[in-house]
Amino acid sequence: MMYLRTLWKDHVVQYPNRFTETPNGDGTTEHVASPGTVLQLGTNQDAAHFNNMEAGISSVTVAFLLMYTLDQMVERDAASRLEAVETALAVLA
Repeated sequence: MMYLRTLWKDHVVQYPNRFTETPNGDGTTEHVASPGTVLQLGTNQDAAHFNNMEAGISSVTVAFLLMYTLDQMVERDAASRLEAVETALAVLA
């Protein structure tokens, strides 16, 4: 499966930290976000997006481990061949 990259966007509002306070009448106060105008909708932070990242990370990990294993096999084979050549040369010397 090919990894589909998500281009993330920040949620940008006119007043990012503004809230209105409403007394509840029982001594508590409710704070409600009052951000003003939404200048840019942000990318949803949901399971679909996070699971997509997890799948991509997992795929890269598997690919790395496969490449590392193949590299180790090639290296061991080369070392074995070199040892055989050195042994043959020692016999001739």
